[in-house]
Amino acid sequence: MIEFEDFEDLIKKIENNLGNDFNNRFRFIRKELNKSKKLPNRQILTQFDQNKSEWVYNYGGKKEIQYHLFLRDNVLGYGLGINSQRGSFNNDDPAATANLIGASFKQNFKLICKILPNYHFEIGSYDQLGSMKEGEFILFGNTVKVSETNTIKKADFNTIIYDLTEQLKAYRLIFKKNVEMKLNQKNLTNHMGRIMEFEKLLLNKKQIILQGPPGTGKTRLAKEIAHQLIFNKQAASDKEQKVALSSSEQFKIVQFHASYGYEDFVRGISIENIDGNIIYETKNRILGEIASKANRNFLQSNEDLETSYQELFLDQAFDEFVAEIAEETEGDNKYELTDNISIVSIDEDAFRYKGGKGWSENGNRMKFADIKQAFKDGNINRQDVKKNRNLARLANWHSSYYVRVLNDFQKYWDNNLVENEKEDEQSKVDVKNYVLIIDEINRANLSSVLGELIYALEYRGEPVESLYDLKGKGREIVLPDNLFIIGTMNTADRSVGHIDYAIRRRFAFESVLPQDLSGQLESGYAFAKDEFEEVKALFVNDITLGWDNSELKKSIHLSDEFDPKDVCIGHSYFIHKDDEDISQRMTYEIKPILEEYIKDGVLKESDALRTALKEL
Repeated sequence: MIEFEDFEDLIKKIENNLGNDFNNRFRFIRKELNKSKKLPNRQILTQFDQNKSEWVYNYGGKKEIQYHLFLRDNVLGYGLGINSQRGSFNNDDPAATANLIGASFKQNFKLICKILPNYHFEIGSYDQLGSMKEGEFILFGNTVKVSETNTIKKADFNTIIYDLTEQLKAYRLIFKKNVEMKLNQKNLTNHMGRIMEFEKLLLNKKQIILQGPPGTGKTRLAKEIAHQLIFNKQAASDKEQKVALSSSEQFKIVQFHASYGYEDFVRGISIENIDGNIIYETKNRILGEIASKANRNFLQSNEDLETSYQELFLDQAFDEFVAEIAEETEGDNKYELTDNISIVSIDEDAFRYKGGKGWSENGNRMKFADIKQAFKDGNINRQDVKKNRNLARLANWHSSYYVRVLNDFQKYWDNNLVENEKEDEQSKVDVKNYVLIIDEINRANLSSVLGELIYALEYRGEPVESLYDLKGKGREIVLPDNLFIIGTMNTADRSVGHIDYAIRRRFAFESVLPQDLSGQLESGYAFAKDEFEEVKALFVNDITLGWDNSELKKSIHLSDEFDPKDVCIGHSYFIHKDDEDISQRMTYEIKPILEEYIKDGVLKESDALRTALKEL
């Protein structure tokens, strides 16, 4: 049996049995993980509470997880403690600190359980890790009974010493993850601050270009900015971001190339073969399409409710109307337009109608778009449809047939959309942000691709005349205030045309430069810092200086006409999985770029450069 006078005496016996070796290991671990220059003071590592019924090892490091022991009701409890109480053992914001420690604990929980198989939650629970409220306490550990005469079994005492020694492994895991998470949290805060600055810039300027050398994450950053603008938050993961953006009508991304033109990007003529007939039709392309959606939303957000109601529910109501006609035409039933003409089938976007002799087997197509357009234009009788130049020629010619369907839809609209549904569904339309990312924006001839929209970039909300007339819409194109354009530009690519001054002044330019990401990556990934610095040294004279430091100069290897900010290989090339060998990437990705740089005259051919490349 182990005898002791009181809890303080028991702690002394435990400390003596743990020995100097334990104390020194503990201090060295804290020094290493805190990246401190000095060992922590041994005298401030331990502390009793005021009643001397609780004892903490690592009190001096209040922001870390603690060894915690207590004696209550003849039970000695010990283990790893997380405290969110305001008192002797906390910092100024105990709940925030405790939850960061709890999250670190949670990420290593399975491994900790293997190290300490006899431990369990003596106080608190697993669910509290990372979500503690102020005033709560968690102890993951073990308990042993103490006699009323202040004795403890020798076997139990030895178990305590063994557990507290092994506990140091778990402590190290949690502490290391906590340091990593605090750094990531700081980096995330800084990164979010940067994204918010870009958002603020875009709200003012409307279009920006992210420029920089290859591999600096320009497109990734553009997507993060887009997600922030559209959803007013950042995605929890790349996968979540991809799903959210790809499924949103408020987002589009396109990559320019040398042969890209106005007809590919803004508006052009498409050719379709419909039932053997060649149809030429003007269509909006990617910019025209997203600009139209953004402008429609912008106008609706500024309309009164009654005006916007029709815009909001027209498609829904028409779909239901089509479904009703589909039911009526099942089997041999027909939907008669006149005594001799009937709707015989329904396509995805049109009714098929025909009569007897002289009609083609498949009949003619009565496009839904024409019926809806006539409805929006307030057409009522045959003459209205016949004279409506917003409709297809066929609609004008066959106005007698079209007006029958139009009138039936007008009745359906009035009879089925009752007032209480209006009251339930109708609400003010909120303005939404729409984002278009143009990757490799300088690869195309921007003056040719944008055409008259160069003017629209600067004068938002003002209509400009397109080269092409869009049926029912005219020639006008508007870039509204809620459409934001983010371009990316590889500054190392001199094979493409430069951006002329007229276009350049309409964009804000922001540089995205190579940076050391050591300690900033999520779990499972590493940054090849040594290789990054070796490659960076080929472009600058001092790798320790920041890009904005006036003392930063070109290296002896970089040609005079190139700026290192434009060509230095970016950090994304040096990110790899923990189990991945960076040498493969060096051989097959990074070195080939450097060889191209030599061939293109970016880097100057020399024996010194060749020696440096061999050593990479």
